[in-house]
Amino acid sequence: MADTESDTRRRRRRWPGTVLNVRDLQVRYGRSVAALHGVDLAVPDRGVLAVLGSNGAGKSTLLRTISGTLKLHRGVVTRGDVRLGDARIDRLDPASIVRLGVVGVPEGRQIFTRMSVDDNLRAGGITASAEQRVKARKRVHELFPVLAERARQRAGLLSGGEQQMLAIGRALMSAPHVLLLDEPSLGLAPKVVEQISGIVREIHAQGTAVVLVEQNAVMALNVADHAVVLEVGRIALAGRSDELSRSEEVRHLYLGGHAGTQATQEEPGARKHFLSRWGG
Repeated sequence: MADTESDTRRRRRRWPGTVLNVRDLQVRYGRSVAALHGVDLAVPDRGVLAVLGSNGAGKSTLLRTISGTLKLHRGVVTRGDVRLGDARIDRLDPASIVRLGVVGVPEGRQIFTRMSVDDNLRAGGITASAEQRVKARKRVHELFPVLAERARQRAGLLSGGEQQMLAIGRALMSAPHVLLLDEPSLGLAPKVVEQISGIVREIHAQGTAVVLVEQNAVMALNVADHAVVLEVGRIALAGRSDELSRSEEVRHLYLGGHAGTQATQEEPGARKHFLSRWGG
């Protein structure tokens, strides 16, 4: 069926005040059922968007699509698109997306453990100009003084929290416009999680937009301006983070610590809930 003129305008429209836009995104792995179903979201310019959801909700698939790594997992976009400003990026390779300014910090950190802290940072800035690398390194050392102190130390000898700081610092070395954080609090002590939260706020305050994927809803909603909740590949709730904090669904499933009991598939006739459709 041919697209109508209004369909075309809707897909091309960029929400005001946003830097990254996902429109009607559907993703499938092989011949399996779709992992994402018509996902729409917008990342506020210089803001923080939290993406909440339990395991299997589609959070990792969303980040893979934005970062260009979906094909590495045999996934394919079957409908919709991802745009950075007016440029479509979901068809680009990961290196091209990084050069455009969208950089990810993967779940589990995935630093180069046998390399020094300094060499990890150098690797992160490989696509940046010499001037950008100098500025980025200064920024990283101001955010994470411990990385300057341990520049010659092997990265694998850092603590879990310090390794997470290094992973974030490595991403910042390319001076991104949008930073994708995948479960940065995973496996960290509460005190370290609080430190990471403060760092995300500071990165945001310095002008970098952040997409924060988290199961730790308390941490994510305290940091973010806006948030969405993914359930079985669909946006179930969307709104300002303070609105979502007051939502009974979010309080029960996430803030109450019962996210793991969420059903893994939708029941026939299940009703969706939307707080609001925000425009950035």
